[in-house]
Amino acid sequence: MSLARDIADLGSSATKLDAVGSNLIINGAMQLAQRGTSATTLSGSEIFRADRFRVEQGSVTANNGTTEVSTDVPSGQGFTKSLKVTGGSSVSYGANGYTAINYRGEGQDFSQISHGTSSAKTVTISFWVKSSVTGTYSLNHTKYDGSTERFNVSEYTISQANTWEYKKISVLGDTSVSASDWIRLYWHLGGDSGHKGATAGSWVNGAATVRATSNQPDMISTNGATFFITGVQMEVGDTATDFEHRSFGDELARCQRYFYNCAAASGLEEHIISGAMYDANYIYGKIEFPVTMRTMPSLVQTSGSQYFQIYCAGSSNAIDSITMLGSAQSNENFAMVRNTQAVSFTAGQAANLQKKSASAAVAFDAEL
Repeated sequence: MSLARDIADLGSSATKLDAVGSNLIINGAMQLAQRGTSATTLSGSEIFRADRFRVEQGSVTANNGTTEVSTDVPSGQGFTKSLKVTGGSSVSYGANGYTAINYRGEGQDFSQISHGTSSAKTVTISFWVKSSVTGTYSLNHTKYDGSTERFNVSEYTISQANTWEYKKISVLGDTSVSASDWIRLYWHLGGDSGHKGATAGSWVNGAATVRATSNQPDMISTNGATFFITGVQMEVGDTATDFEHRSFGDELARCQRYFYNCAAASGLEEHIISGAMYDANYIYGKIEFPVTMRTMPSLVQTSGSQYFQIYCAGSSNAIDSITMLGSAQSNENFAMVRNTQAVSFTAGQAANLQKKSASAAVAFDAEL
């Protein structure tokens, strides 16, 4: 083999190594869904299915569309899941209202872009998309430095209905404002015409009227219309490389920084904590976090009549809900938990807190 060939091969290998770990997006393949995969109604709130990707709405007055995790994926790309949104029959908005798929990232994870400096870098966002409604859609790249929000809206075209298409969009860095707090991406799905006043391709101060361009179709208000997305990647530079497939375990750990599903709404008598009776009425116990969470999490639970139970000294008492102890928490490793209603045991006895109802669920939320 010639020296020239050896040097060429080394250059090729170096390029491939440089690309490893280049994706700034978590769960871009939609493989993690700690909150569940089944279809759920959008209504007026922010709804998660795939971790890190939520359907966000502003000034919505009604929306009976749905979102879910789907197994419909582009062929031959190594994906097994996508995020799906379906338009509803009753969708309405107030002034400047919108619906979008939203990804939120911590500013510290995007520091290499150098926003707010003279050396601000271009980033390239790539993804696979499929919709029953063709047209020119808007992707809004948003950033915030603690006081000023900036938008850069790009357009991409879905050319053929119900067909997976690969898109890549390059966005120039913004020299005027950093992204020290966060960066967000909005794949717009439609809404009131008032939010469609953006001009594509330039950074502007954020406002409700410039979230999308006037070309944005109202897919979300088309009853039964569908929109799928997967393979989301964001890289520094003006080139899109092949999608970086991470292991399930790696992606799970990254997602658990923002949401930790401690006990899912499935199965009976799932263990939550082991602890001890502080007095005759209340068990105290510690839930360990598998990773350091972004901030002090809030407790999220599905509770109801006798949804949980405490086992102690050979007997059990049913309870409705649990709570965190506000003075004894840490985002780094644990939360202290106790029951919210009195039971009848003996102080100092070992005890377990478990689910009693299959519908009960316990999670910790530290989302942006």
